[in-house]
Amino acid sequence: MTQTFQQQDRDFWRALPSKTLFAVLDRPEDAAQAIQRLGRSGLTHEQIRLWRGPRAAEAVDPHQPEESWLTKLCRMFQRAGDVFAFRERYARWIKRGKTAVAVKFNTKKEREIARRVFERRGGRAVAYTENWTLTVCS
Repeated sequence: MTQTFQQQDRDFWRALPSKTLFAVLDRPEDAAQAIQRLGRSGLTHEQIRLWRGPRAAEAVDPHQPEESWLTKLCRMFQRAGDVFAFRERYARWIKRGKTAVAVKFNTKKEREIARRVFERRGGRAVAYTENWTLTVCS
């Protein structure tokens, strides 16, 4: 069965995969420049995802109706930690026209490259997941 992009996005945000760095960029051109710079730094397009617009905000928003027992379980754990508030904040920014970007990293070097690129482009709420934890960088 083929999933829609919206369902893939909901699944992505439901579990927040490990070894992923997140940032919010104010302008679409900042996001485009960051993605170009990440590519020049050796990261592939398969490692990069972005969310912009109302449908994207719905996928990120943790207040969407729960569809399955797995979603309910994930939300329970997210509420116990910082992830629920993190998702709420990202959804608000996306609704306001900002762009959320995620980079799947394989090494600490890739994570640091992505962090520096986002910070140089004015990225806010830069954070990463690793080993079931969310670490906020800025």
